[in-house]
Amino acid sequence: MNYREEARRLLRESDDPHQWRARLLALRAREWSERMSAAPELAARPPFVRDWLLWQARVKDADGR
Repeated sequence: MNYREEARRLLRESDDPHQWRARLLALRAREWSERMSAAPELAARPPFVRDWLLWQARVKDADGR
C-alpha cells in the first residue's frame, strides 16, 4: 500500500475534515501495524527507537532509495 496515494484518495473522497483526519489516523495505524508485523525485531525496541526507524524507512521509500 502506498501511504501517500491512499491519503490523497481519502482527501478527495471526504468533504468532512474530521472524518478525513480519523480515516488518515486509521490508515497510519494500519501502516504501522504492517511494518511491525513485517519486522518483529522492531517490536522489541523502545517506542522512540521504533518511531525513528520507521521514519527513516518512510524517508527512504519517498526518496526511492
